[in-house]
Amino acid sequence: MPEEHYKSFDVARAHIAQELKDLIDRSTKGSIDEPVLPFLRLFNSHPDWITTSTCSGRLVSYLPGSAISNGIDKPLAVNGKGGGDWLFVSHSTLSTSQLANPISTIFGGRSVNATRFLRSIKPDECRMVHLTYQPPVLHLMARSVEIAAVVLRAAIAAGFRNSGLTIGQRGKVILAIRSSTGGLDVPIACLSSQNNETERFELVVEEDYLSNLLKIGHELMSKNQSRLTRLFTALESSLKPSNQVIEWEPQDERRKRMKAEGLLAAQSKLKLDSFKDQTTKTQTENDSILVDIGLFED
Repeated sequence: MPEEHYKSFDVARAHIAQELKDLIDRSTKGSIDEPVLPFLRLFNSHPDWITTSTCSGRLVSYLPGSAISNGIDKPLAVNGKGGGDWLFVSHSTLSTSQLANPISTIFGGRSVNATRFLRSIKPDECRMVHLTYQPPVLHLMARSVEIAAVVLRAAIAAGFRNSGLTIGQRGKVILAIRSSTGGLDVPIACLSSQNNETERFELVVEEDYLSNLLKIGHELMSKNQSRLTRLFTALESSLKPSNQVIEWEPQDERRKRMKAEGLLAAQSKLKLDSFKDQTTKTQTENDSILVDIGLFED
């Protein structure tokens, strides 16, 4: 059965490739994560692939809910997307100084009441600050399911067992490489007061506990780097990158090349069949001669 290709792949790939050239990133952070740059180079140099969205994994503290910006309420979901406030974001392991000053690190120098913590709080009484670790995720568009399946198997073998494929109504093939292990999401503080210039937070956990959470996040980011290295090695071996960066073979040229390769293969087969026929004929004639001179007589 022939491969079913996504017919609009080259058009969609061209659009995404142009955005990558212009360094357009629609994520909350607004820039491409440095740890995933090798993955972008690997896949975007291949004519059958393009990256659509990537995150190298992150440790963040954020304030979900409504935030006022230019008079407009912006909701922030618990996954950190949308509006609201980002207090701290790291895509790498933490420094010694960051680990030694957990409150300053997590709250970014904002005012925090660390002398006491709220032992009980109703969720609807205040906006809660979350400290969370989110594992890496890579979304890639492939030319066909058959092409994507090779990389999917490599990703699962590398430990990213929550990876999978989605196929759109028009045949768009998206590979999501991800893992559900190692997550962390803990409410740590409450926004007790806010005005146009300052915010004040009340801890809902003890400072020692907060310090331990930050160390756990640091360890998760360290393991994250090792897992990304293992994943890259596995994916690199499953691909054969071309020499072009953000370039691909146009569909008409690809069709002509495949037709020429098919004709060449057919011609080679005809020559091989002709050679086999001639060899068989010669061998038969030689056998007849040997029989005539009695070499095969009892």
